[in-house]
Amino acid sequence: MSACAPRAPVLEARDPTPLAPSTGVLRVVDLNAWGVPFRHAHDELLGRLAERITELRPDIVALQEVWFEEDANALAAALRRGGLTHVHHRATNEVMAYDSSGLLIASRHPITAIAFHQFRAGRSPSLPWHPDWFSGKGVLLATIATPRGEIEIANLHLHADYEGVSYADVRMAQAVEAATFLRERFAAPARILVGDFNGRTDAPEVRLLRAATAVSPLVDDDVDAILAGGPAPRTVVASGITLRSPVTVAGEPLALSDHAGLFVDLGSSVDPSTDGGEASAIGISEALRSEIDRRLEKAKGAEVRLQGVLAGIILLMMGALVWLRRGGPHRASDRRNRLAAMGLLAFGVVAVGHQLLWMSPSRQGSLDDARAALIHLSR
Repeated sequence: MSACAPRAPVLEARDPTPLAPSTGVLRVVDLNAWGVPFRHAHDELLGRLAERITELRPDIVALQEVWFEEDANALAAALRRGGLTHVHHRATNEVMAYDSSGLLIASRHPITAIAFHQFRAGRSPSLPWHPDWFSGKGVLLATIATPRGEIEIANLHLHADYEGVSYADVRMAQAVEAATFLRERFAAPARILVGDFNGRTDAPEVRLLRAATAVSPLVDDDVDAILAGGPAPRTVVASGITLRSPVTVAGEPLALSDHAGLFVDLGSSVDPSTDGGEASAIGISEALRSEIDRRLEKAKGAEVRLQGVLAGIILLMMGALVWLRRGGPHRASDRRNRLAAMGLLAFGVVAVGHQLLWMSPSRQGSLDDARAALIHLSR
């Protein structure tokens, strides 16, 4: 989840809209829809976003940050009117879209199977005002029956960084989860991995996904990318960046999103059943495995040290509570002040204890699970 902004910035219109795909070409579009609450002209921009997407005449669309079920349903209806009649999303109608993955896949061709994995890593807040923990980020996998054969597309959204705070260790743990999930389920000869990776395609967590699932980048822009495996990389007709141009809402130019959209056109000259076949995972190098394992171990060490600090803070606060309780006040005002201080300290003990006994162990557990899964992936 990205930090909210009250007004969408204007982005320079320097990327042309791609030409309509020719017959026999499969067009895939990927975009972070920036569906955060309280965005300026939120409803209008979502409507215009659907219009711009359907103007591209895509066959498959993958969106991230469609947090709210109302937004997802509105987008799905608009995309269906544009010919993308098969839609699956993981939005919710919970308060503030709690536990929503924000992922949506729409297709012109039938979606024959759906699978979803919600990340365990990242669900315990390090800083509560960094709201990624509030969402249920994960990876959504769809099997699609296209005229060129069966294709699988995975839509993924990894943890974001916030100003001055890196969550690279969380992304690595999530990437291990995603790689384990996808390597067990990717079965079609042609497979596509898209999404908001919150890191470049040469970042360790993305390299892990590439190695574990045998995909390679077709197009990328900053933290967004489309990767593919099987025969797809050898049949790229065109690819690029789109949907950057601002739109006019109430006379004001506004960006559709704080991300650019990506597209790739895949040709039909290759028959997956005869050319390429099912590519197997290329394997994770020892150097990459060691690098990720080392970072996960370092992150767990930081959590262990944090637990020691928290335990010390609880002891100090409990000592302060005992001191206040024994200091019998002689005046009513003193008594009220002491009662207020005791209440605040008691709240602090509960809050810090919750962090010590649940949040920090939960983060350690997700890191341990990721390290164990990394060993399995490396075999």
